[in-house]
Amino acid sequence: MPKDRLGIATTHFEYDAFGRRIRKLNGSYASTDFPWDGMRLVQETYHDHQGEEALAYLYEANSYVPLARIDQGKPAANDADARDAVYYFHNDVSGLPEELTDADGELVWQARYKVWGNAVQEEWVARVSHRPDPAWREVQAAVLAPTHAPRPQNLRFQGQYLDRETGLHYNTFRYYDPDIGRFVNPDPIGLAGGNNLYQYAPNPVSWIDPWGWSCSSDAKELAENLRNRPSVDYRAHHIVMSNSKDPRMIALRQQMEDLGIPLNGAKNGAWLPKDANSRLTGDLSTAHSGE
Repeated sequence: MPKDRLGIATTHFEYDAFGRRIRKLNGSYASTDFPWDGMRLVQETYHDHQGEEALAYLYEANSYVPLARIDQGKPAANDADARDAVYYFHNDVSGLPEELTDADGELVWQARYKVWGNAVQEEWVARVSHRPDPAWREVQAAVLAPTHAPRPQNLRFQGQYLDRETGLHYNTFRYYDPDIGRFVNPDPIGLAGGNNLYQYAPNPVSWIDPWGWSCSSDAKELAENLRNRPSVDYRAHHIVMSNSKDPRMIALRQQMEDLGIPLNGAKNGAWLPKDANSRLTGDLSTAHSGE
C-alpha cells in the first residue's frame, strides 16, 4: 500500500444511515464501493489507476453462506482484455470459505485457518496452459499461462469481510479480531447482552453472528419475553439455539417456525445461572457460562 512521506498509510471508511459500510478509501490512489441487498454484501467494486473491477457475490437462500463470486473488469480503460470469471466457494461447516474453483472445476484459491478464523495460509494457485496450439506444443507446454491475478478473496465467517489494511474482519455492526477471537467493539446493548461485552460466540464451529450482535440481540429479546429474572446473575438461554449451524438445530428451528413458536419466545427459553456460585438455593439447573 502506498504511504505518505512519513511512511503512514491511511484508510478511510464510509457508512450509510443503516450502519452498513459502503466505501473504503485507500489514500488517494484506490477506493472500493460496497453495494448491499438488505444486510448482505452483494458486490464490491474496486477502482484504481488501472481501471475498475467488480466482484458480485451469490449466497445460499436466506443465508450468509457464499456460493459463487462473479468477477468483471478490465486492467485499464483502454485495454479490451476484460477480466471476467466465475468462481465457486467451498466452505466448512460454519460457512467459512476454504477453497475457490473456477468454471472448469479447477482449484484456484485455498486457505487454512486457525479455529477463530485467522488465516495461517492463503494462496491463489498458478495455472499452466493445458491446451497449447498443436503447432506450438513443445514451446507452450513449459510456459505458465499468462493469467490475471484476481482480486483477493476477503469473505470469512458468515457476514465477515477481511480488511487487509488492519487485519480485522468487518462484521456489519462491529469489527472482529481473528487473532484473539473477539470483537474489538463492545456489545452495543451493553450488559443487557451479558457480562462478556466482546465475545464473538461460545464456539466458532456451530455458532455464527453475521451482524456482530445477533447472539446478544436474540438473548435480549428472549430475556424480555421470559420476564421475572430470578437473579441478576441469571442469563436468558435458548432451548433451541438461535443461530447454531448444527443441522439438528436448523431442523428444530424449522419445526418451530412451522408450529408458529417464536424463536425468542418464552417457550424456547430458560433462566440459567452464569456459574455454580450464582445458583439460588434449591435451584438444580445447570450453570451456563456461554454469555
